[in-house]
Formats: sequence, C-alpha cells, structure tokens
Amino acid sequence: MNRIIIGFSTHKKWAPFPEIIKAIEKTNYSHVYCKLYIAEADRWVIYHATGRGLNFMNLDTFSEVNETISEFSINITPEQQVAIHQYCIDRAGWDYGKLEIFGMAYCRIARAWFDLDVNNPLGDSKTMVCSELVGNILSIIESPIPNNLLESQGPRFIHERLEDLSSSGIAEQIH
Repeated sequence: MNRIIIGFSTHKKWAPFPEIIKAIEKTNYSHVYCKLYIAEADRWVIYHATGRGLNFMNLDTFSEVNETISEFSINITPEQQVAIHQYCIDRAGWDYGKLEIFGMAYCRIARAWFDLDVNNPLGDSKTMVCSELVGNILSIIESPIPNNLLESQGPRFIHERLEDLSSSGIAEQIH
C-alpha cells in the first residue's frame, strides 16, 4: 500500500491540554498524526508526537483513548514511502517539544496583538510537536514547508494545507 493517512483527533475523555489547543485553534480536534502501513507486520500504526515523545502506537490502542475527527489519504511513491518510514524511525524516541508550545503561544500573541510574524524563540531541531512532525512528513511528499512556519503553527495549519492538497487532487478526505 503506497499511501499514508494524516488524521486529526482529540481525547475521548476531557483533558485540559487538548481543550486549550482546540480553543486556541478554533477546531474540534487537538492533535494531528500520521497513520502508516507497515507491510512486514501487516499493520497500520500511528506515528505521532505526544507528551511521551515521538512514537509509534498500535492503531487499536490509539483508538481506545482518541476520537478521530477527520483523515486524509495521500498516495505516495515507493521512494516517498521509504523516506517517510526512515524519517519516522530515525526520530522515534525524540522528546516532545514542551517548551516549543510556549514559543508557539508567543508567536500567536505577537500576531494577534501586534500584527507581527515572529519566529518561535523556543523552537529547536531536537524536539517536535505533532503539527511540526506531520508538516515535515508532508514536506517529503510535496513542496517543503519552512521549519520556522512549522514551529509557530498548530494542527489547523496542517488541516488547511491538506484541504488545499485535496482540492488539487493530491490528498483525499476519507473521514
């Protein structure tokens, strides 16, 4: 199967952090993930950035605690599939960008209150948040997304990007 699925979800049980993200993003989802098919295991797995870091998760385990809001399917070449799998494996275990979240808030405040576009002062190349991770995966498939943009935007940015890709026939909304 030469495709990946990018999905948007939220916790099934109320939790403060996802609720804050949904309020800031003005969405009904708080998280973005990548669903990969691993042929050798005959399994779909979730790859995402959580408080525990960048990790793979069994689809059933993910579904027990998360409600999927929407998903987009993207056909990829065998070369892109290898590059995406390598990217994910190489970063598995990296830390979640907890400080980066505060920098994203700084960027949002600067934009909303002062109409300034600023770079995330707490962004780095050693940690990631979910939207940054998935944005980097999308950069393997289509035109690269600048890292300073990924370090300041959230899941809604990725969703809007996928809607654009859907309009151009590159992605297909499946849920």
